Amino acid sequence: MVASALGATATLIGCAQFTVVTTTPVPTAATIVLPPLGFSHLYGNNALAAHDGFQMERQLFAQEIYWEVAITVGPVSAGNVSLGDPAAMTAARLAVTSVQLKVAAEDRGTITGVLAYNGHAGQESYAEALLDHVRQIGYRNVTTASVDVYFTEADHHATLTWTTQSGYSYAVFDGDLKGSSEVPDPGQTPLPDPLPVPAVH
Repeated sequence: MVASALGATATLIGCAQFTVVTTTPVPTAATIVLPPLGFSHLYGNNALAAHDGFQMERQLFAQEIYWEVAITVGPVSAGNVSLGDPAAMTAARLAVTSVQLKVAAEDRGTITGVLAYNGHAGQESYAEALLDHVRQIGYRNVTTASVDVYFTEADHHATLTWTTQSGYSYAVFDGDLKGSSEVPDPGQTPLPDPLPVPAVH
């Protein structure tokens, strides 16, 4: 009844005529695409990537390195497997050809730990180590990858990109927060590389 009223010209008694125009199509089963359910989209774009993102975040937290982690992979359908099937999980990781790793820090020590590297070459090496951590999980057939580094989620600090053809490149977008309160303390030690991936994950 409501739909027909929206699509029709309604004559109001004692008033002028008004035409109600529906500008947004009514969703139908054919147009609604629900995201995969059963996992947290904060950590990844499919069940397996979310599992791996969560595990990576937990391991970094155990090192007192406080990154929030999300892993986006392509093709996304590769990771729609049972997390109770180790063989399927291994095969799914090997089917992935692209990875985007996002890490975000609210913790000042983590932020200044990145900025404490002597120049961007050190920061790039750390970002490469984060990406290598993802490869060690089992994403070994990737041909394109990136690492996006965020400070306080709003500040896109840097991006590392990698392809099999071009290798690595690293770009910083925020001037290393020079002049802000996030400048490293004198003599601060840069963040350590991630620990090796556990044999069982």
